[in-house]
Amino acid sequence: MKVHVMIMRADGLVLQKDIELDDDGKKRAPTIRSMVDEVIGKDNYAEHVTVFWNGKYCDMFVDEEGHPKGLEINMLATAIYWNNVLVHQPDKPHDIMDHPIMGNAILFGDRVVT
Repeated sequence: MKVHVMIMRADGLVLQKDIELDDDGKKRAPTIRSMVDEVIGKDNYAEHVTVFWNGKYCDMFVDEEGHPKGLEINMLATAIYWNNVLVHQPDKPHDIMDHPIMGNAILFGDRVVT
């Protein structure tokens, strides 16, 4: 399966590319893990979150420990993370900066985790 990937660094740099992943979820897992480790850091805990982006559900990985580490706010990843609330609960009072994404993040433009 062909998937668009967006690597969002906390400093604002965004890298985008299309990749080919195996259709079998078990076979593609090591490729996904390797990419996530490269972006988040191999020794860091990457949290998987489902987000609603470009009209569909996608998989994003963020640094679960970004807050305690004091990492920079990732404005783009935060906006993507909160888009689900904005789309599905538009009348809910919210402040997207209540829980910002801190540090680097990687967004797969589709559901890749099975």
